[in-house]
Amino acid sequence: MDKDYLELALAYQYKGDSIDAIKNYEKTLLFIKKPTYDIYRNLAKLYQKTEQYEKAIALADTAIKYIADSNVYNNKGAALVGLGHYAEAIVAFQKALDINSKDTMVYQNMGSAYGSLKQYPQALECFMKAYNLDSTDANNAYYIAMTYQNMGNVINAKYYLDKANKLATIQHK
Repeated sequence: MDKDYLELALAYQYKGDSIDAIKNYEKTLLFIKKPTYDIYRNLAKLYQKTEQYEKAIALADTAIKYIADSNVYNNKGAALVGLGHYAEAIVAFQKALDINSKDTMVYQNMGSAYGSLKQYPQALECFMKAYNLDSTDANNAYYIAMTYQNMGNVINAKYYLDKANKLATIQHK
């Protein structure tokens, strides 16, 4: 029976139906004797996606007890951002980067957290690292532009905004 709920949870998650995926993962946890890391990780990600941040953080912490995974730390950081806990989120993002220093999404998330704290030089450093890892992603150039704008550097803001617009045009063709 527990395997049936897990299969349903995975199917709903694959389909993009977060609510039904969550219901079936929760039922799986009720019936399964030894939940796996994947169950906790997937459920934490779904809670974060559906803005159930407290639950996402609790399950991310459980998943981390099994395996320290950069995606789990990134999702935990995103949930902390959702709660407005930017400094704690930065710690989670840094742990993700300690595991995988080439994840542009983590740099973007960390830069956004620094930006929310108005720590623009640190935000810019994160966005630049993301851009250096993937200079074809329009979002990276856009985040740099917005950070320069927040810092009052209009020339660099325009330069990177032009880059972002060109990249976005290429990406949407």
